[in-house]
Amino acid sequence: MWQFQCVSTDIGCSSHEAVVAAGTVHYFVGDDDIYAFDGSRPVSIGKGVKEWFFARLNRTYISSIRAIHDRVNSRIYWFYPTTSAALTSCLVYHYDTQRWGAFDLTITDVLESITSAITYDTFADKFGTSIQYDQIPTDISYNSPYWNAATPVLSYISTADKITGLSGTASGASMTTGWYGSEDTVTVCTRVRPRYRTKPSSATITPAATFDLGGTVRYGATSSINGDRFDVLQAGRYHRFALTFAGGVEIEALVPTLKPQGLE
Repeated sequence: MWQFQCVSTDIGCSSHEAVVAAGTVHYFVGDDDIYAFDGSRPVSIGKGVKEWFFARLNRTYISSIRAIHDRVNSRIYWFYPTTSAALTSCLVYHYDTQRWGAFDLTITDVLESITSAITYDTFADKFGTSIQYDQIPTDISYNSPYWNAATPVLSYISTADKITGLSGTASGASMTTGWYGSEDTVTVCTRVRPRYRTKPSSATITPAATFDLGGTVRYGATSSINGDRFDVLQAGRYHRFALTFAGGVEIEALVPTLKPQGLE
């Protein structure tokens, strides 16, 4: 009854710290894919993101990957090295919706820290005796776990060797779409309309077009958003768009207006 059975001779974990247990499933980064293991067999979950991830990963230091589990928001964070041994980037997986995210942040390690209690008597020790209510640091929100005792907080050790909460407002983001269009029709793109869940404070777009995939790509001028759309003007069989956002953003769709060239 104590005999171990080999689940797979080909699939394994890349790092001791890259495994996360969420409910009855273990999630981990392998040598060439990302997997979910439910006790029977490992199943790939990296479709659509694994090529991008492993192209960025510095495989020399693959054993340095560190993971942390955000149980409240059903997210898994994998911090990994890119150009050196340092952990400079993060891949995020939301296992309830099976959606991915990514950001850049240089850290030395991750951990789940436990907050201490703040009482009326200890308030002055942290903020001073002369501070007023409206002078409390604005980066600590009213519902922050900072105020609650014994609350687990997702944290990391910064390059300054300080424990820092893994939270805050995003400063910006960028994305580049795939190609819109077909080889059968030359189209003119006149506008691009984004559909947001969280609207950024500002956004710009740089359009690109080509008449054959793999051929010469022509880039248009960068322009800012005009109301609820980007105004562009370019012709080609295929169109692609690079967007840059300021502030936090969540985008659901990007819809270009494409009309056959020569038609009203």
